[in-house]
Amino acid sequence: MGSSIPANVHVLIAATRVLLRRRQSPFDPVGIEIQRVLSQLNPLPPLSGWFPKSNHPATAFIGVALKNGNDATTAMLDAITPVIRHLPWQNGLLSAGAPELEPRVAVAEIIGPEAPFRNSGLRLGLALIAPNTHCPAHHHSAPELDFAITGRASWIQNGVARQVFPGTFIFHSPQSVHTVFTSADAVLTLYVQNIADLSDAPEYSI
Repeated sequence: MGSSIPANVHVLIAATRVLLRRRQSPFDPVGIEIQRVLSQLNPLPPLSGWFPKSNHPATAFIGVALKNGNDATTAMLDAITPVIRHLPWQNGLLSAGAPELEPRVAVAEIIGPEAPFRNSGLRLGLALIAPNTHCPAHHHSAPELDFAITGRASWIQNGVARQVFPGTFIFHSPQSVHTVFTSADAVLTLYVQNIADLSDAPEYSI
């Protein structure tokens, strides 16, 4: 691993802070959650892991995913591109109970209880979903904030569907049931879960 990778991950985290600060507002659920998240990002915990090049099969879709951004996500893509293949990609909730999705869906947690940057109160990372993929419906006890970086998808929450494009924030309140259908695009999202108020890591069910 080159010494530039951790430095570039710091750049990515800094870009994430900028993205969140630009959107924060005390008057809507997204803004309120962003304020809670930002309080967990300062100070940043010390690095306790490393960043080898990932061999998760879903990383085959990285090249396609990086092409599907827009002007609203250029800054994030500039920060993500140098490090994306060295993030800790692994199977996550979206493929839990659905082995056929494991080559098509992965998450890379950068900050979290077991992430390279250890934080017991916050999960922050990227999710990668292949084209034409249905992620199973699921819910969890922690609120979750997602930001679409690339690709188009149908995002369904509590039975209500919306079309999501790059630059869109999506807020999931605790226990809300949500699922994702991707289109012909590969989708890359930022996800953040504030777990500071929970006695434990979130419990997921599908």
